[in-house]
Amino acid sequence: MSKEKEGKAEERRNWSELPPELLNLIGRRIIKVKDAIRFRVVCKTWWETLAEQQPLQFHQSSALLMLPYCSHNEQGNGAGDNSCCRLFMDVARSQYHHLDFEQALKQANCRGSAFGWLFMLQRIPVLFNPLTGGQISLPPLTTFPEVLGYFPETVGAEYLIVDHDYGGLLFAVGKKYVESIYIDRIAMSAEPNAAEGCVLMATCWVLSKRRLAFCRPGGDKWTLLPYLSVGGGPVHYQNIVFWRNKFYAIDNYNRILICDLAVPNVSFLAPKVRLLPADFDTRYLVVGLADELMLVGRSLAEREEDAVGALNEQHDAGREEDAGGRVIPAHIEDDRHEVDDQSVRYVWDSDTDDECECCPNYETIKFTVYKLNEETNQWGEIKSIGDYALFLGMNTSACLSTQDHSGYKPDCIYFTDDSFEKHVRRRRGGYDMGIYHLSDGTIESLCCINLYENPSLVWPPPVWVSPAIN
Repeated sequence: MSKEKEGKAEERRNWSELPPELLNLIGRRIIKVKDAIRFRVVCKTWWETLAEQQPLQFHQSSALLMLPYCSHNEQGNGAGDNSCCRLFMDVARSQYHHLDFEQALKQANCRGSAFGWLFMLQRIPVLFNPLTGGQISLPPLTTFPEVLGYFPETVGAEYLIVDHDYGGLLFAVGKKYVESIYIDRIAMSAEPNAAEGCVLMATCWVLSKRRLAFCRPGGDKWTLLPYLSVGGGPVHYQNIVFWRNKFYAIDNYNRILICDLAVPNVSFLAPKVRLLPADFDTRYLVVGLADELMLVGRSLAEREEDAVGALNEQHDAGREEDAGGRVIPAHIEDDRHEVDDQSVRYVWDSDTDDECECCPNYETIKFTVYKLNEETNQWGEIKSIGDYALFLGMNTSACLSTQDHSGYKPDCIYFTDDSFEKHVRRRRGGYDMGIYHLSDGTIESLCCINLYENPSLVWPPPVWVSPAIN
């Protein structure tokens, strides 16, 4: 071999010895997810070096829409329930990517995303990174104070839950219900592997109420925050955001609350933010790129009362009917509590409600956007968000600059279906997604809906993901 060729070979070998600072600088300039993956897998040294640096994150660079795998050779809505594969759609470029999920997560329900990690709801929830396959365990559902036990042998009534607001009544609740919508939205204070630590805040259904709870990745329990009622009426926390080192939540009365995890406690944003006059079906909190707090209200058409989220509101002790389920005697021994077999337990058995008619057709018709004036503590409606685009749904709400990232439409809201109460029956849901133009109120369909044979049921429901390789 000539000296010239030897020199070239030596030069090629030295690529693995690039200084970490230079590697990190190059990595930060990569926009496309697939290019970032290829960059990291060049060699073990590059992978390990970049893992030690600040993780390459694309939450401000791209938004992928995670869709169920579809195959027109299979029945129903494709292979959404039968495949470990998911489609990831790059909406800005109309490109699709296939990624495989772990077999163990095949039946888990995705109920949120943040920092590129998916929150997969099952008996032992996990954070799952779809790009790297990484998993981080979260505390089991049985560590919630109201969840007294899990009994797999009692089919259709696997979870024993106590409702202190009903005098300590015990409810035997089916696995399908609990592991479908018990936790329906999350927010995280940081990337789950962050050196400063990460706290995960969630909204969860504790029977008839939507509560706030938090945990730490790798921790041993969930902690419920206190429940603040309004004149005896039900309060549901609808959305959470981490802003300026604190968690903020909004309830169905348009009240903004601050979560103090040290106590733990919740309090109203003080001085009190004026309540909005408008009524919405869903509310979102969004942190803008200028670090301002925005509130977005979502309005649906043809909305009907759905009994899934209110199992017990119309029931008194001793009644023999419930919202689509059935009441049966439950003989369960719990090692933490003495259980009286005569206690009334309402069982939600989702396998028995096939004839239920309370699954209305629904669609989004409007979004209304407000911005918080921190000087006056007032919400002011804004008719335009300029060159920004918002991404709303089960994900942690995100804001993106369309000037910095081509392909996304300015002054628009990209939204997915997050009507959790309707999803639980798996008869309708997942289809209510599109692009809302704030300029004229029109809604543009996402072309991906045409992939599915049953357009009224896209399961599992699509969710926005901000890819992260860490």
